[in-house]
Amino acid sequence: MDTCDTIDSVSKLNTFQKVTIKAKVMDKSPPEQLSTKSKSLTKADVVVADSTGSIKLTLWEQVIEQIEVSKSYLMKSLTVREFDNNKILSSSQDSAFEEVDDIGHVKFENQKSLHDSMTVTADILSVNCQTINNCVSCRKNLPPVNSDIPTIKCLHCGIRQRIASIATSYKCEIVCNTQKGHKTFFIPNRVLQSSDITAGLTSADQIEDCLLQQPKITLSLSNAFVTHMQTCNMPSTSDDTTDSCSSEPPKSVSIV
Repeated sequence: MDTCDTIDSVSKLNTFQKVTIKAKVMDKSPPEQLSTKSKSLTKADVVVADSTGSIKLTLWEQVIEQIEVSKSYLMKSLTVREFDNNKILSSSQDSAFEEVDDIGHVKFENQKSLHDSMTVTADILSVNCQTINNCVSCRKNLPPVNSDIPTIKCLHCGIRQRIASIATSYKCEIVCNTQKGHKTFFIPNRVLQSSDITAGLTSADQIEDCLLQQPKITLSLSNAFVTHMQTCNMPSTSDDTTDSCSSEPPKSVSIV
């Protein structure tokens, strides 16, 4: 079994050391072409996070297409680098990426977005809200809960726990009608908990019904992820990226 380093431990390592981490991809920049004297290279930056923190990872060449936002990976043989006095990670020719089960809650610290944010006004056409039960020990996803049994065992760490003590979170996939057509967006648990629209709701059914009852909604986006949302009853403007009734969204948001 591979021994994984934690993200917070990377800051204590020397540059050019090799590390293996298991982390979730939280953000990804568009690919960028770089030219050297001998060849052209493609790079993209991502932000990855685990339960101890988050860090920027630079991806090179073919591996860029393998990595998707919101998925978790076992990332082997990454190189520790330093930029602006901060430790970062970089892929290399011997790096390997293996998709794994969602690692659960992560510590996503305030970092500058890797791309420009966007605000759209939309009508929600459909909602799929999923309930996620997390182990109180390892924070990974638990199997489906049987309400007839008072306890449940985590398949990842082997800990048995009371069902009443497990942490429940939600994530939503919504299909919206925007001025640019039908678009699919994802609402993380933290946004569902903090938004005036859905805060305090305690089931996936309640969240789905509540979102579908909104006549129009303003969404602040980072990639396809919603970072802020509010109701909007005023007509949308001709510019799909701005809206007169939207408040200034937070500059950063924790996503789980």
